[in-house]
Amino acid sequence: RLSQIYNELKEGWFLFLSAAMICIFGNIGVTILTYSVDSDSIGAFSAIHKISYVMNVLFIALSKALFPYISASFAKSQHNGLSKIKKTMFPIVSVFLLLSIFLSLLRNPLVNLLFGEEYTGFAFLVIPFAFQVVFAIINNFLGIQSLVGNGYQKEYSSAISVGMVSIVIFNLILIN
Repeated sequence: RLSQIYNELKEGWFLFLSAAMICIFGNIGVTILTYSVDSDSIGAFSAIHKISYVMNVLFIALSKALFPYISASFAKSQHNGLSKIKKTMFPIVSVFLLLSIFLSLLRNPLVNLLFGEEYTGFAFLVIPFAFQVVFAIINNFLGIQSLVGNGYQKEYSSAISVGMVSIVIFNLILIN
């Protein structure tokens, strides 16, 4: 029993590491901002970030539902798995891309409605936050759904590690 637990932990280590890094580094912007901007700006950043957070939560639920379906396709063959990814990725990315465009176009009234007029000066943040979700969805399909679904957890974890370190470095450079 203990060896089975150890094997499960060992097998899932790279996925755990990837998920932990995404959670930690995906929200590092606020932490880095505390060293360079005032608390009002940090509050506005955090508030407006919640718009894209809702989009992300919607996709995470969808992604968790898709993963077993796509993984089963990869179990049949790599070609079958890639075919399922192509069939599901395009419509989902298209919907979230249209949502991002819609949110970007209506960012001022949206921010005013959700957070008040004092936040509309920061409404421009809706644009990068919304489109970041689209890139995260593409990453999910190309990374989690295809690499992990095809048994390449270690490679996915390595790619995520490089990406997360890059995010921290770019945040430090661009904010200062």
